[in-house]
Amino acid sequence: MTQSDNFETKARETLSEIYDKIKELEDQAKKVRVDLEEKLDEQMNDLKSKDSKVYKTLEDAKHSSAAAFYDIRQGVEKASEALREALKKASYHFK
Repeated sequence: MTQSDNFETKARETLSEIYDKIKELEDQAKKVRVDLEEKLDEQMNDLKSKDSKVYKTLEDAKHSSAAAFYDIRQGVEKASEALREALKKASYHFK
């Protein structure tokens, strides 16, 4: 075996090892993506659920007394702020 053949064999082995490592990293990245997507879906569903509760409370406010309206308004404001914070936290996953 010549020196050139020996070099080519070693280079091919090295490239094969690198390719295998790249493939392994790609597989790991796919798993992380799936896990992250599941977590984000869960968070989005939670936010949508909270959002719809705020809309329901807001709708209930239309049919309430003046005294109840004040309490409902405060609840909606607190819930809206909590939703903003939850959205902020969820958006960190996209940065």
